[in-house]
Amino acid sequence: MELVITGSNNKVSVSDAVFGRDFSEDLVHQVVVAYRNAGRAGTKPRRLALKWLGTPRRRRSRRAAARVMAA
Repeated sequence: MELVITGSNNKVSVSDAVFGRDFSEDLVHQVVVAYRNAGRAGTKPRRLALKWLGTPRRRRSRRAAARVMAA
């Protein structure tokens, strides 16, 4: 099977065993869900974001926080 590359006249030969199958919506759904879940797997940017979201305990009392905000 040959596929045409968009924006070019080049063609790429691919295996019929892999790309010659019928479209499977269930398989595509599983791949998309797995890809999105991998983004939430505790990667470094997510850990850094959690640092700024707060912790289960308060860092300062409500009164001290109000003083900082008022200043």
